[in-house]
Amino acid sequence: MKKKNIIFLIGFIMMLLICLWFYPKLPQQIPTHWNAQGKIDSYSAKSFVFMPLAIYLLGWGLIPFTAKIDPKKENYKRFYSVQTLTQTILCFFSVVILAMTLIASYHPKAINANFIMFPLLALLFIVIGNSMPKIKFNYTFGVKTPWTLANETVWYKTHRFSGKVWVICGFVVLAGMFLPSKWILSFLLGVILTSALLPFIYSYLSFQNATQKKGNKKL
Repeated sequence: MKKKNIIFLIGFIMMLLICLWFYPKLPQQIPTHWNAQGKIDSYSAKSFVFMPLAIYLLGWGLIPFTAKIDPKKENYKRFYSVQTLTQTILCFFSVVILAMTLIASYHPKAINANFIMFPLLALLFIVIGNSMPKIKFNYTFGVKTPWTLANETVWYKTHRFSGKVWVICGFVVLAGMFLPSKWILSFLLGVILTSALLPFIYSYLSFQNATQKKGNKKL
């Protein structure tokens, strides 16, 4: 077993032991959702304390699985560090969610979720954005549009552009933490749409530009 997988396995076992330790002591209903004000607005059965474990397993296993089934799987070796970083972020998120759930189960008013999730979301945008230019051409990981998948040059240009967009979005998210609560949902939706639409549009324009240049050369 690779050293990385041993570390992930140890992390999973530690989370499982923590869940098993706290489970008998938890109230029958535990917080599972926070609203735009960062306050608890939904409770579920205490068995949901194990949900972060599922997120952890997903973060640990999904990317290696896609690397095995992707037709361009040989390219995954060329951005291995990005895969490991993504796995680490997803697993770290699950640890934070578990910690929030356990603390809020005993002290419901102790946590304002916005002051935890906003920095984490900002970190996610910034780290992934910084890693995007390193992602090599493949069919399952990265910015996949009809135009990036049709042209490797468009793929690399789009990922360089997308990386900048995502880093900027990360800092915007961090600033949005201080917005009035009534604007938060619309704000986050706007940031997410921007981070998705701008790369999509750019990939189309880049492909059209590449096609036009190719046509001019033939003339």
